[in-house]
Amino acid sequence: MRALSPPNSSTITVGGNWNTSGGTGWTPGTSTVDLTGTSNLSQYQTTPWTYGFYILKVAASGFTTTLTTSQNWTKYLTVGSGTLTDGVNSYDIYLHGFGNVFTDGGATITVASFYYRGGANNSQNVVSRDYSSITNLYFNGVGGTTGNSTYSMQGAITATNISVYSNNTDTQTNVSVLNTNNYGITASSTSIGRGVNTDYGKLNAGSSVLDINGNVTIYASDTYGANEIDAGSSTWNITGNFTNNDVFTPGTSNINLTGTTQQTITTNSQSFNNLTLNNTGTDGTANRPLSKVLNLIIMEASY
Repeated sequence: MRALSPPNSSTITVGGNWNTSGGTGWTPGTSTVDLTGTSNLSQYQTTPWTYGFYILKVAASGFTTTLTTSQNWTKYLTVGSGTLTDGVNSYDIYLHGFGNVFTDGGATITVASFYYRGGANNSQNVVSRDYSSITNLYFNGVGGTTGNSTYSMQGAITATNISVYSNNTDTQTNVSVLNTNNYGITASSTSIGRGVNTDYGKLNAGSSVLDINGNVTIYASDTYGANEIDAGSSTWNITGNFTNNDVFTPGTSNINLTGTTQQTITTNSQSFNNLTLNNTGTDGTANRPLSKVLNLIIMEASY
């Protein structure tokens, strides 16, 4: 494609499709691209964080923006009240600016994954909304040794799968940190870290109420960092398994297991503050005796 480098702070308004997938001729600078009609959106895939967008506006009222490439990167995203979709595909959105990276006009968003992708020593604000039409909501900072990526909730969120982790390689130490700011979370599952033991994450739960209609997982880490839930004074209502393979700091929290099928507790030899077993369907299992519990209440199931 012909090289296109818009003047900084300029706005490009497009009523149709946007396609810069053919090469590196487009460089966004600090421009705004505003897709005002029904459109397909394609961007260069080899290094999409460089050749994506600075400010991208999509899903205008009454219109649909359809992603037609798998990785779609912008520093700042604004959605109107229309629709943003990946069609029948499994495509992703990455927001890699700082501060208020997402301006939400209430659009219907149906994509595979939505990444809050913070940089080192960088903070992003997490918009309060229902993300449950998105399969995965990721708080996923860059790897390295220069500082953590922090995500600050601005209100309650609802999501399907929530995951907090960084993109480190061996000996790197950056941590992705999600601060609830005492706002609630409703999700089908929540995981801290992931299967790669260098990808550290932390959730600071404060005094939030977290309704997890599935599993809570803290993955194992290596010796350079940790995956942790700092539960503070929060309340957790969990219908799936609680699996801790790294660090759980109980504070004065309340953990309620409220499922209707068998639930498993993996403690990693760490403690709970208040643990309530209120499974109405079947008995549960614990990988170790539940001796490190300040207050244990068994209402239905036996463990």
